[in-house]
Amino acid sequence: MLTREKTGEEIARYPFSPEDSFSVGFVHSVNKTPVTDRYEIRDGHITVVETTYYSFGAGVQTELNEGESLSYGEDGAMIISGIEKRTEPLL
Repeated sequence: MLTREKTGEEIARYPFSPEDSFSVGFVHSVNKTPVTDRYEIRDGHITVVETTYYSFGAGVQTELNEGESLSYGEDGAMIISGIEKRTEPLL
């Protein structure tokens, strides 16, 4: 459920089941290109598993961490997979 911080008003509700996945897309504020992050629900937690972007810039990953890999989409997108980063609880 998404709520407004100041009022607590519900904005949207998205039901998820164990092992579901979802993506969040946005336009990067500095380099003005699309970025899409893919997440999976694992053991009741949200885990970042992949990010896709089209150009380097401030705030965009430029080095691979252990276990991550870089591939290129047919449209020239850079796809980093194997991220496996569990997010902290959202409040």
